[in-house]
Amino acid sequence: MAAEQSKAKGPDLAQGVPLSDVAGGGMIGGHVGDDAVLLVRRGDELFAIGATCSHYGGPLAEGLIVGDTVRCPWHHACFSLRTGEAIAAPAFNAMPRFRIENRDGKAFVREKIEETARPPGRLDRNRLRRKAAASSSSAAARQALAQRRCFAARDLRAA
Repeated sequence: MAAEQSKAKGPDLAQGVPLSDVAGGGMIGGHVGDDAVLLVRRGDELFAIGATCSHYGGPLAEGLIVGDTVRCPWHHACFSLRTGEAIAAPAFNAMPRFRIENRDGKAFVREKIEETARPPGRLDRNRLRRKAAASSSSAAARQALAQRRCFAARDLRAA
């Protein structure tokens, strides 16, 4: 099933997508080469991350955008659009991020951004909570808020 989802579908985002096709808060699933990519617009910001959930290969392009996170439609795994980090289980690994070039009213998704400092391994919710509580930085506060939003979105969908 995961192999079906990982095949490149949708527009070739490397060729460019008109910004008007990505409404504020909207998303487009496409591909760059053989990689499935999700392009999301939040206000004036654009994000591009892998489009196949690391849990069971769910299509993130059919998911739910909450703040600056995306939630998988299958089992509600939650990923940061800014970092690709797996914020909420059952996600196993972070999503790759892609460089975006914005010119002439189009968004062009380019190569993967190589991550050097991202720790490998499975999500540890308690580690994320301790990290957010111990740090007063705005980045940690945003991450903790995004995690709470992901859990709240899951609870709303379950109701």
